[in-house]
Amino acid sequence: MLRSIAACFIALVALSSPALAASLPVTVLAARVPIITPDELLPRADLVVNAVPSRVVATNERGVKGGDAAVPTRLVVAHLAVVGVLKGSAPDEIELHFPVLDVSAIHGALINGPLDIALEPGRRYRFYLKAVPGESWYVTALDGEMDDGGAAQPLHRDQTDASPPLLRQDAADRAADFVKSRRPSLDPAEMRVEAQYRLAESAWYFTYFAGDPAGYPVGASDAEVIVAGDRSIDPRSWIADGIYRSADAIDGAAVGRAVHLVLRAPDPLAPPETVSGRIDAVADDRIEVYGASARTLPREMSIRKADIVSVVRVAE
Repeated sequence: MLRSIAACFIALVALSSPALAASLPVTVLAARVPIITPDELLPRADLVVNAVPSRVVATNERGVKGGDAAVPTRLVVAHLAVVGVLKGSAPDEIELHFPVLDVSAIHGALINGPLDIALEPGRRYRFYLKAVPGESWYVTALDGEMDDGGAAQPLHRDQTDASPPLLRQDAADRAADFVKSRRPSLDPAEMRVEAQYRLAESAWYFTYFAGDPAGYPVGASDAEVIVAGDRSIDPRSWIADGIYRSADAIDGAAVGRAVHLVLRAPDPLAPPETVSGRIDAVADDRIEVYGASARTLPREMSIRKADIVSVVRVAE
């Protein structure tokens, strides 16, 4: 799965170090880079462990990472207390070296920097590591790449210390079982499935279509299932029990029903917004919903029908 990233720097970016300025480009164009999934990371790593950073220290050692789109970096050294070994063999404590963006070396507008590793002492993470020949410390399996943050992923709160990575096939099987349990009439094996791994959540998102996705209303599908890092089904998952191209198809009989609303974004170039919740009331021009969007906690919402581009009635 690919994601788009904005330009890392805009116009001319001045670097405080003349040596770095001579070796680094002053403009980094937008690029498409892969979201690294556990399936891809696992074979690239010599060692995979679940561990807790006990100490994380930024050093004065500077460098660069990212190849043609290189950025200045600062070396960070972390000491990790190993709580679970998933691949290879490891001591009880590991010293990890990794670079992060050296903000002090940049003077200018930073639009979107690299996806760096960010560690919080005391929190559990899964690390995908590589040994360094002749050294006792490790680097990550993505060492040297612009976006190396995926090599250190926070563990879900319900994952055990020995919990292995959630691979795509395992997650897909669990998602399919959920669909079949909620809608026996749907056969996931005969549906089109779009899968996306979301790094920030360490979760797999599966979207199901019984027919050609091009024929569906904007943002609608037959099911969306989220499999969390602990292999549980996220409560935001839903199965459709009716799909409508217009909110005008929803009347007073729908009060009390769970719905997934796709809203017209203020920016026509932006993806549509969504609200999931339960209908409280239906008026001529509005729908009252107790629900939540990706950016809001559950609350009462009054949504104009004109702003709704499609409605999915959720099976219960």
